[in-house]
Amino acid sequence: MNQARFISHTDDDGWEIVLQTSESLVPDCYTKDTLFQTSLDCYTTAAKLKEYDTVLGASGNRLTVVSKQVHERMKRKLVTLRTTQSELTVTADHRVVIRGVDGVLSENVAGNLKKGDLVLCGALEQKLTKVMSFVANVEVVELRFDPDDPVETFKAPRWGILTKGQRPGFRLSAFSTLGPFQIEAACESSDRSTRPRCKSL
Repeated sequence: MNQARFISHTDDDGWEIVLQTSESLVPDCYTKDTLFQTSLDCYTTAAKLKEYDTVLGASGNRLTVVSKQVHERMKRKLVTLRTTQSELTVTADHRVVIRGVDGVLSENVAGNLKKGDLVLCGALEQKLTKVMSFVANVEVVELRFDPDDPVETFKAPRWGILTKGQRPGFRLSAFSTLGPFQIEAACESSDRSTRPRCKSL
């Protein structure tokens, strides 16, 4: 979390000026592979978003990207938040939407959250099953939206699970003295003893 400090000095007219600075100038940011929903069936990463692009807010409204800045690769404090159904990695200062004790939506920074805290995943509250704080040498993306409403974000998987479609069968037509026959493989069975079924055409 940014540690703020205040510097006070007096200008030439005698006015006292108070400036707020920060030990860390890294704003709340997303990792480059964070996914945003742009339409009902389309998603894009933080890295590919541009100014004036729009994403879907949590309530279905359109949020416009009014500012984007990619911060160079350096060591940063990151936090991974995990529930039973979702996972997200952001900078420690990133704002996360929670529900206050009065039921009104509020926010807390990722670095303050701990295992067991409730966060909003879509429209539902879910408990954090794991919170991991760590330092990594990464680029991050700073995005500002208008309006400043909650937006649902997703972690893009690095790898997918390899699968295959339905096992292919075979179909063979043959002729005999009794006329044509069609032979169909019993695709639903892997038993080698299963004989092909024959029927007269």
